[in-house]
Amino acid sequence: AEISRAVPFYEGIEGLAQKGDQFQWGGERLGESGGFATPDGKARFTPLEPPQRKVPAGWYQLSTRRGKQFNSMEFGDSDPLTAARRDQVTMAAEDLQ
Repeated sequence: AEISRAVPFYEGIEGLAQKGDQFQWGGERLGESGGFATPDGKARFTPLEPPQRKVPAGWYQLSTRRGKQFNSMEFGDSDPLTAARRDQVTMAAEDLQ
């Protein structure tokens, strides 16, 4: 119950009790009415420019998995396409030079 008081979007987490339980913030089907919670019912998009970060020579930048990036996550012991173990780091050959 604490998480939903701190972050109202997480209301529902406190009801998760066993493996397989789930919830959808905003209701069972987000946007089911076909509109958004804005005065005109339309979505608002704001383009953002990501910060420029310089990676020092000899270093590389690693992106970790956070949340559920469905198309890039391996849930088994190995990737069915490449046979890579789920804990392997895959890098481009030129980055290994």
